[in-house]
Amino acid sequence: MLILGGTMALPHVTIAQNRAGSTSGNGGGLRNRTGSGVTLANSLVAANTAPGGIGPDCNGAFTLTAPVMMTQPSGCALSGTPALVNDPLLSLLENNGGPAQSHLLLAGSPALNIDAATACTASPVAGVDQRSIARPYGAGCDLGATEASTPSGSNLRLTTGTVGLSWGTDNAQTAQHVLRLAVAPSGPVQTFGPLPATATSYGDATAGNGTLYCYLVTPADTGGILGISDLLCTQLGLRTGAPAPNAFAVAQGQTSTATLTWSPPVGGVDGYTLLVLPDNGDPPVTLPLGSGVTTAAYPTGGDVTCFILFGTRTAPAGVGYTDLLCAVPSVATLGRVSLGQVTALTSPLIPAADALAERLAALAREYWFQPLAPAFE
Repeated sequence: MLILGGTMALPHVTIAQNRAGSTSGNGGGLRNRTGSGVTLANSLVAANTAPGGIGPDCNGAFTLTAPVMMTQPSGCALSGTPALVNDPLLSLLENNGGPAQSHLLLAGSPALNIDAATACTASPVAGVDQRSIARPYGAGCDLGATEASTPSGSNLRLTTGTVGLSWGTDNAQTAQHVLRLAVAPSGPVQTFGPLPATATSYGDATAGNGTLYCYLVTPADTGGILGISDLLCTQLGLRTGAPAPNAFAVAQGQTSTATLTWSPPVGGVDGYTLLVLPDNGDPPVTLPLGSGVTTAAYPTGGDVTCFILFGTRTAPAGVGYTDLLCAVPSVATLGRVSLGQVTALTSPLIPAADALAERLAALAREYWFQPLAPAFE
């Protein structure tokens, strides 16, 4: 940006990855030839280049009236608030929603939550970034033109018995959908929504017994899908009466570890046994658990894995078990990713999930009709 005269105030702007226009040009991001009159506040000036060798980010006089982060302030005559010299960790210029392309702050950026929340709520910023995403988000205002945004759908949790989904919300989405893949026997992909941007749960009252259903959450804004959550599956109709555990649930938090939770049945149990059905060719595993345990973490190693939880009781004697739950790792794309990347990742998802679910259902049926494992005999 070349400033030839007058005065100018630049609050919450991002000036990044620019180049001075001639082979001897200076001030790749900003060049002020007036000698004064230009103020910067809550802004980012980063990764610019100057073929002339003077002031890659800026050249000339600038007054900083609030925090400003620069990568290379040499060549600038700065006054006011001292500049923060650091790499803000910016994405490339791309479509992140809104009327124009933008740079996003990547995870771990030192420009996150730098200033007080009031710094971006007053005019002229008025509580929105250049994409009309609400700001601030978090403990304070981020520097630059965009507020760091993350789509919803993190930490998806699937509870069986009656199908219930819950997940973490965030600030990037304007709407959300739940996708249900009905497989084994194979059926159509159904979309539930749009759900409100602030929704954090959904109950599927239409799921029938005997079908393996897989679920995921897709947050979106006006530009399209922002990512997809973990993929979690369940098959209803297996659960017995007491002493079957209640509220059996699985989550994997975008990791390769499945976390299982439950609540004890009325009357309690003498112990639990977790049946693990891996889809990698390994034999089923049975894990005995104490009567007071209500959670277990199982490292899947990146393999699709299914679970059934048994409760045992001696007086009155009985064995009860839950419906089937499955965790499918390495599916989630949540985070600060481009819309193009997400579209490319989601396009092959549905047939892949369908094939996975068919294998899981076959594995569960094969084991289910065998004699009970020694732990239950």
